[in-house]
Amino acid sequence: MQKTDISFAIQKAKKQLMSRDKAAQTTAVEWLNNELQTESAAARNLLVEKLINSDIVSVLCEALVCSRGQLLMSVLQCLEIFSGNEKFYRHNHALYAVESILRIGHLMTKNTDEVERLGCAVCTLFVILSGAKRLAVPVERICNAEQIFEFLGNLITTKSPSYLLRFSASKILCLMMDHALPRIRNDDLVVILPLYIESLRSMRSIIEQIEIDEKYILNAMTVICRTCALGTRFCSNEDYVNEGSRGFIDSGRIVNAQHRSSFALSTYSTMMEVIIPRAREIKTSCATIYLNLVSCLNDLYRLRDCNCVDLSNHLAAKGYLKYLSRLTTFPTQDMNRAILLLLSRILVTLSVDSLPAENWPGGLNCFKQFIVEGVMSLPKYYPDWKLLLATHGIDADAFLLIVYYHFLSTCEEDDVLLESLVEKILTLPYDKVTPAAIVKPLWLLFAVSALSHTSLSSVKDYEKCVQLLNCLILKADAHKCYTHHPALLYHCIHSGEISLELKAKVVQLWLESDGDMKSLIEADCVESTCHSLLNAVETGSAKVVDLAVKGICELTRVKESAEKMAVIVWEILPRILTSYTPETSINVRGMLEIADVTPPRRVSSATIKCCAILLMKTFVRSDVDVSLKTLTVNQAYTMLLKSISRKDSKVLEVFLNESDILKDLLTCGFSKENLDLATASLKILSLIVLSQTKLLIQCENSLPIEMMDVFRELANESKSLCIMHLLHVLLNYKMDKPAVTFRQFRDDQERAISLQSLYRILHVVHAKNGVEVRDLVYSCLSGVLKCCYSSGDKETLKNLTEQHFTALLIKMTIVSGHISTDFLEFLSCWLHYRKIAFDISVAQERDKSRALSRDCFERTLDILVNFLKTIDTAQPDIGDVLSRIKQSIKIFDPSLISPNE
Repeated sequence: MQKTDISFAIQKAKKQLMSRDKAAQTTAVEWLNNELQTESAAARNLLVEKLINSDIVSVLCEALVCSRGQLLMSVLQCLEIFSGNEKFYRHNHALYAVESILRIGHLMTKNTDEVERLGCAVCTLFVILSGAKRLAVPVERICNAEQIFEFLGNLITTKSPSYLLRFSASKILCLMMDHALPRIRNDDLVVILPLYIESLRSMRSIIEQIEIDEKYILNAMTVICRTCALGTRFCSNEDYVNEGSRGFIDSGRIVNAQHRSSFALSTYSTMMEVIIPRAREIKTSCATIYLNLVSCLNDLYRLRDCNCVDLSNHLAAKGYLKYLSRLTTFPTQDMNRAILLLLSRILVTLSVDSLPAENWPGGLNCFKQFIVEGVMSLPKYYPDWKLLLATHGIDADAFLLIVYYHFLSTCEEDDVLLESLVEKILTLPYDKVTPAAIVKPLWLLFAVSALSHTSLSSVKDYEKCVQLLNCLILKADAHKCYTHHPALLYHCIHSGEISLELKAKVVQLWLESDGDMKSLIEADCVESTCHSLLNAVETGSAKVVDLAVKGICELTRVKESAEKMAVIVWEILPRILTSYTPETSINVRGMLEIADVTPPRRVSSATIKCCAILLMKTFVRSDVDVSLKTLTVNQAYTMLLKSISRKDSKVLEVFLNESDILKDLLTCGFSKENLDLATASLKILSLIVLSQTKLLIQCENSLPIEMMDVFRELANESKSLCIMHLLHVLLNYKMDKPAVTFRQFRDDQERAISLQSLYRILHVVHAKNGVEVRDLVYSCLSGVLKCCYSSGDKETLKNLTEQHFTALLIKMTIVSGHISTDFLEFLSCWLHYRKIAFDISVAQERDKSRALSRDCFERTLDILVNFLKTIDTAQPDIGDVLSRIKQSIKIFDPSLISPNE
């Protein structure tokens, strides 16, 4: 169909849909469905975009609310097709569709004859909501969550004969629960809990039917597994999980805990009675059901109301140890990791009577990591595991199985193992290098045994053994003796007898071996981990420093870790800066990178001043490379900002009293060699001058800036924002002795030429840049006019205020719609100085003979008058400037502003 034909057909369909004629509406919707279903995928997508652009969605939604029977079904079919296109979720199309479905849905819930069509409507609602999730469209943009939950309250039931309705309603609940998870509130729990329980009952009633098609059981199992997986996540907050359970203090938290407990109990009973007995029997290639099953079981182990022992016994009795081992053949790494985590939790729980897992540093999570490392390399089939135990080697997999079976069979015999290791290690010679082949297995075995021991203080010569082992490892080369295993990492971090040097090496080797930061965080010893990583940064090689910095950045994502890290970093930073040499530059760089992600929160003013001085001393050194200079300037900026926020002038005085620092900053700021250093230097120079105006501190040795240098930097788009900030400060904040200022003009002619050039260049900058720079341009333009006026150069002021490109700037800004306070202030300033430049002090009557030949300024006034009629005067902080603009316009042409304004 030709473009004109399809456009005509769309308009015709819209008219038919807008009519009250059901036959015409049906014809239009049938035409839409036929066109959408007969086209190829690419062509259909283009057609959908044309239809959405023609605003046919709102028309369809209006027709949907009034439709019944086949017309309703056809409209729903159209909306489902539209939901596959991203444009459907723009400009409120999806919102209209959801609201319309909710309206018609509420009506149909009151009519038992409409149950099948109601199911279709709810299915369409699910398709639209799931499409939003797939396209990463926030749910709140297309629906009101409270309305959805209210609607679901009338739908989720075990009594409805429509499986489509029950499946679709439960799936929508899952979507909305997933949406609510990042910010769960008590109100959410109150609303969702009854829906959650009823959804589980609905799916359970389908699963437990004797004579039913297998596809319905599969669908119900898929939905119920997903629902339970989300339900366990609703229970997983810091007050509720097993590892952090404690008493509640206020009534709000008690209510919260009660609702989470209800979620947990409902999920636990459903898993025990419905899912676990049947999940193994499901045959499907869809990995989603397995992923939700494993996720739910993993989360159950963390819940306070879950009887982990009964759950583990139930899983073992139903054959889930072998079943989960077979599931590890899934190709995705995340799935494999989740299955291994579940296996480790089952095994740990089953071994709880013989293994003191509760004394494992970091709790169950750390013990889980220990189990996973060994399981990773186990044979695929369980019968082969015992064959591996019969071998004489001590590889990680065989070692794990030996220890595992030992714990299960010997109960408290693990103490003997540790004592035997201690006795063996103490027989090794202290004054000789023991081969790494002997030290390596001893180190791992010792770490594992020590972590699982109930009372290390009762082991004879334990501390002496640790000290000797520490020495043997360093002599034999820690890199050769290291085994990438969480038990070794955790033991090293927690042990007070192990030297800081070895701790730093172990943490370094852990990161070099692709060890995940999650294991370091879950080691549950934040302070020790922070010290070890920082020690590695302070003393390590370039590669070590890079890895350690990445690890620390990951660790600081946890709030508690970030706060502890910040305290440690800013305590040792002065020492690191004091000991700077070219050989330690990589270490200083690493520490500054860490300081950049751990800003000081509770640092004393003395420490801030000390750091600022040391940073600037490092900055001015000739043997410091550009990247390190950039880091020092950035941190100095942080120090100055922190100091100014406390109204403390000590750091500012450091800059103002050291002319070499200002000279180097100015040189780097206008350098072409390194953009990062230049922008950092310009940024701190701006802050220095601005801080002077706030604290009223003069600089005895102001440094001059050449206007030509400013022109050159303004032409560099990469630096335009920073140079504009500096210009803004210099032009608008007047100080007798600023740290930097424009070089004194030789004569009036040079001043006039420079100001005119700057005025023109600012217009060019405005045209080339975005909103942030443009607002600075307006401020700088006002500053130029003020500077020109203060110099008494009335001729130059007249020249600047009558420039045609200023009129163009004003017109384009108004057309763009971005009207900022800076722009309004510039308008007021421009009009004010034009009055002064042209000696206009009283109102001027319009020359009616020139009505058809108005000049550029008069046309600009017309634009401003029309603009003032449209602007929202209720906006804060603009009333005064709008009044000044209107008064100025009245002076130029009283007829443009009504007397009442």
